[in-house]
Amino acid sequence: MKKRKGKERPFSRPLGNAALPARKERGLSQGQVSNQTGLDPRTILNIENYNGNPRLDSLYTIVRFYGIDPRVFFYHERALDDPARSEFHALVDTCTEDETVALTPIVRAILEALREKGSVNLDDNT
Repeated sequence: MKKRKGKERPFSRPLGNAALPARKERGLSQGQVSNQTGLDPRTILNIENYNGNPRLDSLYTIVRFYGIDPRVFFYHERALDDPARSEFHALVDTCTEDETVALTPIVRAILEALREKGSVNLDDNT
């Protein structure tokens, strides 16, 4: 009998591609992850095999347990490994709430100006 595969959803592959290496980097078995997180071992197996549709509480648990950046599967089409984007995110992550509130309208205005002009080659601005 042929094994029936669950429906692969748009987030399934990026989530599985993040979860499996995270587990292996920690040297954990699926059973150990199950014991430490309280998740059913089948949930972990399904995530790693791009199957199923994990409940929000399971998704939350696995993302927090591994420290996965949720943008990896919510915005997988973006190049999250782009060094400039990573540097920008890291810089923003260091901001206090007050700094974030102050910077948001400034960044929004700069983006609107850049987008009005079209793609700007910042390398030419020396």
